[in-house]
Amino acid sequence: MNDMKSKISLTPLIIFIGILILIIGSREWTTRILVAQDITSYSAHHLFSTGVNILMSVIAYLFIRKYQLQSLAGIQKRKVTHAWLLLYPVYLILINALFMDEIPTDHLFMNTVILLIYCISIGYSEELSLRGFMQSYLIKAYGHSKKGIVFAVFSAGFVFGLLHLLKFDKGLYGEISQVFFALFIGVLFGALLLRTKRLYPLIILHNLIDFVAKLDGMGVSTTIGGITKQPTSLSSAIVTTLVVLPCLIFGILMLRKVSVEEL
Repeated sequence: MNDMKSKISLTPLIIFIGILILIIGSREWTTRILVAQDITSYSAHHLFSTGVNILMSVIAYLFIRKYQLQSLAGIQKRKVTHAWLLLYPVYLILINALFMDEIPTDHLFMNTVILLIYCISIGYSEELSLRGFMQSYLIKAYGHSKKGIVFAVFSAGFVFGLLHLLKFDKGLYGEISQVFFALFIGVLFGALLLRTKRLYPLIILHNLIDFVAKLDGMGVSTTIGGITKQPTSLSSAIVTTLVVLPCLIFGILMLRKVSVEEL
């Protein structure tokens, strides 16, 4: 068994990451073209991004099916285990709600619907891609040891963070904090998948975190630099990183409970 797992090719994983980079890079390039053509409406850009996310979701699902990762990816129908662990990420939703700016009221209903659909597409595309396929494929390759499991979870989380650099609209400090933000949450969600055995609760949590975080930006026209008009300061970057540091700690504690035999 160990010999079989050690011989699993990483080529499909590299191809998949390449596809993600191509799709995300094309999205950013197209966004700049639209802005250059003075197409900056909130609805147009978010519906376009929703379509891109749907494409990513379909591709990730096909990769999961092709390499028979449904069980590890948590998309097989089964009971959620240790469901109480899913309460932990709720603190991120509460923090976003507490520090939210005033919600724009222009076209409130339509913008809320567009934002909700957009956030749902984010949850599906990122969780299916990074936890569903990437983490599961790495566990299939290296999950015959506890270190291999930890490596798989951290690697998927790290790639999750690096992919956020493709937009690069928050300044140097903001981008570095974004990598840590994505990595820490990625480790938490990766560990939650291994403990709960189901991906869909994580998709819902991901949807809610993004939805509340983006509520105060509804209706804002898209620019080349995105909604962020000023680079993130060092102090703000540090605060952001510290806020999500408990995600990393809790994720590591959960990984200690994951056994090779269980997977």
